[in-house]
Amino acid sequence: MQSFLSLLLVICLHSSAYNVFTHSFAFKSGKLRHKNAPDHFHPLKNQDSTLVKRYSILAAVSGGENPNKNPKEIELKSTMPQSIFNLVKNIMGAGMLSLPAGVAAFSNRKSAVFPSTFIIAFLGLLSAYTFSSLGKVCSETGAESYEQAWSGSVSPKTSFIPATACVATCFAGVLAYTLIIGDTFQSLALTFKLPAIVSSRTAMIGILSTFVLLPLSLLKNLSALGFTSMLGSGGLLYTAFMMGLRYMDGSYSPGGKFYSLISPNALPTFGTKPPNPILFLVLVSMLGTAYEAHFNAPLFYKELKNNTMKRFNLMVYVSFIISIITMSAVTAFGFLTFGGSSAGFILNNYHSADKLATLARIFVGFSIVFSYPLCFVGFRDGLMEMFGNKNQSEKLRKLWTVGLLGFVSTVSIFLKDLGFVNSFGGALIANGIIYVFPAVMFIASIKNKVRKEITKFTKNAKFEAFANYSI
Repeated sequence: MQSFLSLLLVICLHSSAYNVFTHSFAFKSGKLRHKNAPDHFHPLKNQDSTLVKRYSILAAVSGGENPNKNPKEIELKSTMPQSIFNLVKNIMGAGMLSLPAGVAAFSNRKSAVFPSTFIIAFLGLLSAYTFSSLGKVCSETGAESYEQAWSGSVSPKTSFIPATACVATCFAGVLAYTLIIGDTFQSLALTFKLPAIVSSRTAMIGILSTFVLLPLSLLKNLSALGFTSMLGSGGLLYTAFMMGLRYMDGSYSPGGKFYSLISPNALPTFGTKPPNPILFLVLVSMLGTAYEAHFNAPLFYKELKNNTMKRFNLMVYVSFIISIITMSAVTAFGFLTFGGSSAGFILNNYHSADKLATLARIFVGFSIVFSYPLCFVGFRDGLMEMFGNKNQSEKLRKLWTVGLLGFVSTVSIFLKDLGFVNSFGGALIANGIIYVFPAVMFIASIKNKVRKEITKFTKNAKFEAFANYSI
């Protein structure tokens, strides 16, 4: 009965809001692009880490430049420090807040932090290698987008594969965002003692989806949301600091300030069950979501000043190493604080009376809210094009917006585990985008060069081809 009422609440709120929020959208040149979004969703402008993984995928897949763009803007290049800073922002997103649960999935022993750190580092370096491989493919094919890299190395006939992965990734993104929004604002409602009728998770999802996310998803100019970049990055760094502080001060350890206040299922649990090595794949899948930045590799390569492969590789590996260190710290702090009880969204473990955790929720919550439309529009526009509705009326686009947002909100009411969403999406989608697709493109690029007698199949080329086949 409660589930039925939850579903009815979301449907009614979205239906009533449909006639309130009216904004126009259109496609540009038949591409999956928002009418008044920035001409080029490139890594140097208004991009929060996780939203870049999701929404800028849209432009990265469709590719191409606006012919009316100012030539000076087209020639915009970024320095090495700028590129490193922006790629780190691109990599590190809210997905890393699920990683402690990935460790807890295969063991609740404190020693599990060591193999998990190794896995995070190994897959981070492997992700850096495949990111670099995409840059090499772009340097050889002249590609400026993920789709162009695929078309130039594999085949234009199968370019629908990365396009489909784009839509699936955007769906996983908006679903994960909605789960974070529901959990975060429910905790904030309890902290600020809001009335029970609006402080439940279901009510929060329904209210925020209808009166905040819907109008934001119908904005004409998404560039107005650019401020979320620094908000999101700063919020995640603060969250990592807070988690480290709470681990070191023992606030959630037996006898600690908040230990007696947290719910029984959130109490730290260590050493109560034997390790299950097979379940380390849960962490591997989550890391697929956490490291997912590869759709933007062609853009980073193109916009790096003096973009030789040596400079590009330096930028890539420095960025990924910084991300590896940060993710390892967040994972260790969260897991060593709560052990086997680590939630899929680690902030759920911290008590609502914890002021430092409350501030982290505010940072993360508002960053996700304002990042949501950048991801959602990518999901909606991509799905519309897949169903042949890319040139339909404004009214139809509004119907798609209301319908899809209502669908995602409804699913998020019943599906509450962010860790499951990130691991499932990582296993089925992100790992293909990060590891499989780049390897396929790199191998195809080598074969094309050999076939055209541009290069010989040297020992180095054989080794790299073997490495990519192994991936």
